[in-house]
Amino acid sequence: MFFRSRGTEPRVLGSETQIDPNHPTEIYYGPTGLYSLAEMTHDLSIDIYPEDKVITLPDPVLGIGSKITINRATVVNVTDAKVKKVYRTWKETVGELLAEKNIELIDKDSAEPVQSTKLENNMNIKITRVAELDITQSEPIQYKVIKKYNNTLEKGNKNILEKGKNGEKSVTYHIKRVDGEEVSRKLTDTKIVSEQTDEIQEIGTWVKVFSNDAVASWYGIWPWKAKAANNAYYAAAHDWGTYPVGTQLWVINKANGKGVKVTVLDYMENPNCTLDLSKAAFSSIASLGAGIIDIRIEKYYPSN
Repeated sequence: MFFRSRGTEPRVLGSETQIDPNHPTEIYYGPTGLYSLAEMTHDLSIDIYPEDKVITLPDPVLGIGSKITINRATVVNVTDAKVKKVYRTWKETVGELLAEKNIELIDKDSAEPVQSTKLENNMNIKITRVAELDITQSEPIQYKVIKKYNNTLEKGNKNILEKGKNGEKSVTYHIKRVDGEEVSRKLTDTKIVSEQTDEIQEIGTWVKVFSNDAVASWYGIWPWKAKAANNAYYAAAHDWGTYPVGTQLWVINKANGKGVKVTVLDYMENPNCTLDLSKAAFSSIASLGAGIIDIRIEKYYPSN
């Protein structure tokens, strides 16, 4: 390495024999015309840390140039709970370094390597912080829903006979954290503060039947209203008074129990049938070849 001495030829930077690899010695020559160590190190682009030991001969205030001898402190990289920091020291062991830098290991904290380990230059030390504690918190007790079915209440209707209310419990957990992150949680105690009140619901099951003795056929030509609605599952009703346009029906094939939702979109004069189903609707509950089938017509409920 070289530096430019003011008014002189460049001088070679040298280094002494390294007796202690943990404390390398570096030698530089400060140029003339500079009157402090700070000026010389700035001119030479040298970093000196507070822990380093420095000797300058002759004294820089003379301005005639100085020999700068730097005895470096040992560099140690410490990761403490995932936070990295570089330290410099003249201590000899991991434990002595931690004490010097006021890095305290508490309870179940640990250092790796162990504290008796001799320091080496650029050594990496990892400190793991372990905390165990008990916390108590309030948690809800979820109420249950009890359903009571009523065959006199129409399907789709629901009454709340008794409103549900959550209870409350006090729970205690034993928690373990490593480097600030929770790694385990164990339930150690539970106390009931207030019991929950289960909700009782009355659910209707009665199905409105329009006809239990009806007949359906099918036709393949869509009426203009069906085309406008773009609905493949539709029906044309013979009895327009019972089934006005827009009525949604649940049509069940009595022979096999299959059902299909249809929407009344038109009327057709067919005294032999209650409903004329679209081809798609009819084929979903019977073979088209059947032509005419016995059906039960119910009110359509979304739960169908």
